[in-house]
Amino acid sequence: MWAKEDEGKIDLASIDTWKLHDILRYVHSYLANLRIVEQGLRFVNAEHRWFSSEIEHGQAYQDSPWYGTVCDAITAQEFQIGVIIIWTHEVIKRTQILIDIVRVSTLFCRRHGWSKS
Repeated sequence: MWAKEDEGKIDLASIDTWKLHDILRYVHSYLANLRIVEQGLRFVNAEHRWFSSEIEHGQAYQDSPWYGTVCDAITAQEFQIGVIIIWTHEVIKRTQILIDIVRVSTLFCRRHGWSKS
């Protein structure tokens, strides 16, 4: 919208709130996609936990020479997926904050007649 060195010098009447509205729509779409990704990751993580439980309680699996390797791999994947879920959730929270800031800024500019819209 404007350069960093111009901060504090911008005439608020020059703000095009319709551009902010377009950005807001894009960010809403991004947020919806992130929520879908987060739900997918939670499902995959639950599947891993179920499979891990089946391996631990099934005698046929415990007799396999690959038992330890499979358990370690599943545990590592559960951890990695858990980290990605946490990261995705944090991005969702920050994106929601961004949406709220843009929404409030747009309303403020429109109420005070400081927009081109």
